[in-house]
Amino acid sequence: MRARFMMCAVAGLCLVACYEEKEPTTSAGYLGKGGFGYVCDLGAVDECKSGTVPIPSSVAVGSTFSIRYEAETEDGYDSKSVLITSGTVESVGTHLSSTSRGTFKALSAGPATLVIRGVNHDLLDYHPLNIADVEALVLESFSNDRDQVLELLSTGAAKSVVPGIYGFAIFPTTKSGEKLSGLISYDATSSDDSIVSVETVDGRNLTLVARALGDATVTVSGSQTSFTLDIKVTGETL
Repeated sequence: MRARFMMCAVAGLCLVACYEEKEPTTSAGYLGKGGFGYVCDLGAVDECKSGTVPIPSSVAVGSTFSIRYEAETEDGYDSKSVLITSGTVESVGTHLSSTSRGTFKALSAGPATLVIRGVNHDLLDYHPLNIADVEALVLESFSNDRDQVLELLSTGAAKSVVPGIYGFAIFPTTKSGEKLSGLISYDATSSDDSIVSVETVDGRNLTLVARALGDATVTVSGSQTSFTLDIKVTGETL
């Protein structure tokens, strides 16, 4: 009896695990024939645990991104997703254009629509997409010395840091603070590389190195917006 009870308990746990709801990776098309997914890249706001995430609420003007479409079958979404190309997708309006196979450019703020068509140019499905202006750039820390970097970002005045390596994530935002998806090309410069140098700018990832005592200003720019970070390096040099 005890063994049977344990087997039932294990089976119950298995059922819970098997039917645990998975996070969606696409947004359902408005005609219900499949799902549109934003291809994971360094411009994605949502955490990517697979190849795609649902269509974001807004993408940034000046950014690029890719979209996949998964057609629905009797057994659910087809495992072979279709990379939307310029030949099979249209954008309603002038806010979005296709630059290459599967890659799109957000040209200006406003509503756009992703449309997937069949071989005979018949409409299969569609999904709206909002394009928003970048009003500000926000830096978030992902380095080990998180507390110190967050304090550094909390004020416009120069804050003291010790020599070391500091990592940031750059996010384009709207006036309301909404983070925007889309891959933007950023540029970062330092007023004095001998004090604070820009190590890398990869996608939205920025790495700074505080090298020597003194003051330096780092300027990050992208999508016609900039962010200035004043840094005072104190303590022992590297």
